[in-house]
Amino acid sequence: MDGQQVSVNWNLLGQLLRCGTVVEVERLLRDEGCEVGDLMGLVRVGLEQVSDAGVVGQLVQVEGLLRRMVEEQSVAAQGRVEVAKMAAAEKFLRETLELIGKTQGNPQQVYPVWRQQPERFNEELLALVCL
Repeated sequence: MDGQQVSVNWNLLGQLLRCGTVVEVERLLRDEGCEVGDLMGLVRVGLEQVSDAGVVGQLVQVEGLLRRMVEEQSVAAQGRVEVAKMAAAEKFLRETLELIGKTQGNPQQVYPVWRQQPERFNEELLALVCL
């Protein structure tokens, strides 16, 4: 790592230590074009290299803030996945009902279509049907 990169990292670490809220950290992430994981790595380097107890305490606080942000991002991503799964189940249910209506419920026409998509019979579809 060259000297310029090290000074940029220490500069970024200094900016990070001045952030007191998630909003300020998010602004720093946008302004610097980096990810939370980048800042977590930077904090770890800082914890390894800094001996001042006050700065170490600040780094630990910032690390906690970054961990909470990672957890919140993970929960949000998981929520988006669940929403997408439910939307796919709703679409499959709608298509199935349309097929049943179109074929007048003829099992010889409906069952082959279902056999081609066994993965669509899942917990999300069950949740929709049991509502």
